[in-house]
Amino acid sequence: MSKDDPKASKNFSVDVSPEMQIYGVLQHLNYDLETAFAEFIDNSIQSFIDSEKKLAKLDTDSSPKLNIKIEISSKENQIVISDNAGGIKREDIHRALRLGVQLGIHSTDSLSVYGIGMKSSSIWFTDNWSIKTSALGENEKLDFNFELQKLLKNNQSSAEVISTDASASEHYTNIILRNHIRFESAEHYQDVIIPFIAETFMNYRNKVSIEFYYDGKLLSPNKKKTQLSQPKVMVYPPVTKNGDVKEQALVTWKIPFDFVYKSRKVHGFIMLRETGSYVQPGLRLLRNNRVIEGTTVRSNIPELLLGTKNKYAAQRIYGELNLDTFPVDFMKTNFNENLKGLYDELRKKLTTDYNVDLLFQANYFRNKVSKLEHNQSIVKELLDKQLHAEINKNGVSLVQTNGLNASDTIPENESTEPPSSPDEITQQGEMPEPEGNQSSAPSDENNSSQNTNTGSSNNNGFLEPLPENRVSFSEKLNNTLKQLTGNKPEHLYSSLCTISLKKHSVLAYVGAWSFLEMFTALIGRNSSTSFPDFLGSKINEYTKEKTTRTELKRVVSDISTKGNCTKHSGVYWNHTAMDLKPAFIILEPFIIYLVEKHCKN
Repeated sequence: MSKDDPKASKNFSVDVSPEMQIYGVLQHLNYDLETAFAEFIDNSIQSFIDSEKKLAKLDTDSSPKLNIKIEISSKENQIVISDNAGGIKREDIHRALRLGVQLGIHSTDSLSVYGIGMKSSSIWFTDNWSIKTSALGENEKLDFNFELQKLLKNNQSSAEVISTDASASEHYTNIILRNHIRFESAEHYQDVIIPFIAETFMNYRNKVSIEFYYDGKLLSPNKKKTQLSQPKVMVYPPVTKNGDVKEQALVTWKIPFDFVYKSRKVHGFIMLRETGSYVQPGLRLLRNNRVIEGTTVRSNIPELLLGTKNKYAAQRIYGELNLDTFPVDFMKTNFNENLKGLYDELRKKLTTDYNVDLLFQANYFRNKVSKLEHNQSIVKELLDKQLHAEINKNGVSLVQTNGLNASDTIPENESTEPPSSPDEITQQGEMPEPEGNQSSAPSDENNSSQNTNTGSSNNNGFLEPLPENRVSFSEKLNNTLKQLTGNKPEHLYSSLCTISLKKHSVLAYVGAWSFLEMFTALIGRNSSTSFPDFLGSKINEYTKEKTTRTELKRVVSDISTKGNCTKHSGVYWNHTAMDLKPAFIILEPFIIYLVEKHCKN
């Protein structure tokens, strides 16, 4: 475009500093695919909320609805995230694209917290991405392209934003992630990513539609892992340690909360499920209607409050607590403080403050015992009196039952769903009696004969992690490693393929570091050379393809950095090692090449 072109004056540059090398560090953040996608969705929803009144004027016949589409192409190695929200204005594009934690720019009720989400998640996916946007009410559309390697090569710290004419009624944002390094199967999206996203934004589902497409096919979430509706509340009298009726009153076991903890408001509820379940146990903790700690991928089961996952309380208690003014980490995956004091306060309230003990009821209610004739007759008598007790902020009060019948009070058989995480329960289907209870384990709880679960048992009876949670074992690579001196390489490699990358993340990175350290020593690395330097020279010999070189060097650097930090630091550790799964896929042909070349020489 020439200087005489009137459109040329519309174009401008955006400063994408600070130090450009910091972008490479962002690719080592502990994001998962689901949490990285959530960052983009946060921005879309907040943009929609900020523009909702203006959007409503465009279509007076119906309320505006936000549509977010995420399209994954395995063939083109590309992800496109598009929405019809308010778009990004010229005055906001600098803040949106410039890397930096920007505190104080968002209101306390905003989904955006630190102003870094879109940049950090984009670069985590790839160093080659672009954004196209048009803001409602503006007469232009903006096009920005980010290519880290090109910027580094040219020693640039700014990139041009192209402006072209557009209708003031256009409103959208499209983000294109090219040549991304975060590969996962369609099944993983259905089993993990989409259920996590659905739960995270469950309170926005009336106004927001989020769709995932994989190679053109619309994906549906695994229904067993996507329970968004509130479970049915238990209505039953308080019980003894043996599970028999203790008090002559039907109680609706749901406690509403609205109190102040350390000068911050906590509101929500905790309740007992009518039917206990292994599926999605625990408490949902929310900030501004967004789930921060949930029950889908990483179940929030505070042991101080509920005990371990295989105890009755953890299977029967469900709650939603809004902690709007509590700080969160910048990836919005956890509350950024120790919540032990809050859980202690909740335990006190659940056991004493409302003249009932919800935790006792959770631990000692037995479905089998509730069906015994003497207990059923008491419940029937209470129903005939048409009164029951509800729990409110003042304690327990009697209310009219409004047609409550026996089917509403006698719980159905307990859930026969298998454990949702085989890593966390040592024996499938076993739900031990609570401590101190002398009665036998109920026969109607989960049993191992109905195990259809997500893990598999090895010959020792221990549960192995799911395939998507471990390094995929390759017979070809294993057989190639057998050509080296000794049997350590294949033994260490096969061991790496048997541990959970989520549960044993520290062990996984130390093991991966040890594998590359030992492997490079066997093929000729001397003790004065680090394995990243040794492999760096070999990568340059292996291929002239720039993308392949970059991927290999990034993977080697990641294993070296995280492995070293994990080994030597007293405070640093990885919350997940899921990046090792694609890492070994990338490394495999390179390792095979090195072994074959070594053996040939």
